[in-house]
Amino acid sequence: MDTSDITRSYIIETARKYGFQRDTLEKVIRLYQILKDMSGIPLFRDCFALKGGTAINLVCFNLPRLSVDIDLDFTRFGRMPELLPLRKEIKSALFDLLQSRGYTVGKLGKELHTLDQWTFNYRSIAGNNDHIKMELNYGIRNHFLPVVSKEINLDIVPDAGIRFPTLHPCELFTTKINALIERRAVRDLFDVYSLSQSNMLSTLREREMLKKGIVFYQTIGVEGTARKEIDLSGIMDIEPSRIRSQLMPLLPSGKKFFPIDIAKRSTMQYLTSILTLSPREREYMESFSKGIYKPELLFSDPEIIRRITDHPMALWKISRITAAPGLSSRHRQIKRRGRKL
Repeated sequence: MDTSDITRSYIIETARKYGFQRDTLEKVIRLYQILKDMSGIPLFRDCFALKGGTAINLVCFNLPRLSVDIDLDFTRFGRMPELLPLRKEIKSALFDLLQSRGYTVGKLGKELHTLDQWTFNYRSIAGNNDHIKMELNYGIRNHFLPVVSKEINLDIVPDAGIRFPTLHPCELFTTKINALIERRAVRDLFDVYSLSQSNMLSTLREREMLKKGIVFYQTIGVEGTARKEIDLSGIMDIEPSRIRSQLMPLLPSGKKFFPIDIAKRSTMQYLTSILTLSPREREYMESFSKGIYKPELLFSDPEIIRRITDHPMALWKISRITAAPGLSSRHRQIKRRGRKL
């Protein structure tokens, strides 16, 4: 499938067949085509992993809802100054690719120390101005589990599918659960509720790794002060009024009812059953909140510890924690490393 295949008749027919809104469906088909193009280019394929709602709904759940952004984590090791030339090469190649497909670069983008975010504008088949948002995260580049190559096969596109690097399912849902805890979006609730009702990540080993991943990202990923405990109470505060604007446009006709109260209670029960922390896991969170990063308290697998010992966000977070007088030598060393990210 090529961008030229995105015709008015095809979009209208496919939207009618699967019950999705026309403009939103077109955006997802375009998103798929962009991923397909990127999967054929080593520069992108070897440097990034798909994450977020797009990865969950395209790879894991066969599109129970549409997802309209492309979120990618950088997966190469190295310090940020050393990665700048590669980062510039990636930007140039990405812009060339999208512009060759008829997109224009929007004005709403931002380029931060560890994050690039751009919008790529297009004219929809209905003649409306629209855009696809893409986010490249360079800060979370040391993942605790290996990235995996996953098939993306969608009924809404007439081709054989693609393979694209994706966060390991456990890490993928770990980051989604932490997003739910932090931003309390109804789309995140939908995705985590879907997980709780599925057979995915249901073995004791998988649930244990999911728990450790949630703890890990609660320390390295949250805004503000590092947490000493995990607070799930905000999930119950998600407003039903958000369903109409934030979720319904992404659901197919006939499946637009979302039992939000049931979903909140079920998701709370699911996460509570997982998040029974061991003394070592609590010690990890307590130590981190004091500016001491000890991943060996959280994980026992030497390979995982090796991957995250120099995690950029962990070191940056530690370096920002206000230290009490009399820092330990380990703390001072971590702070020095954090400044060089």
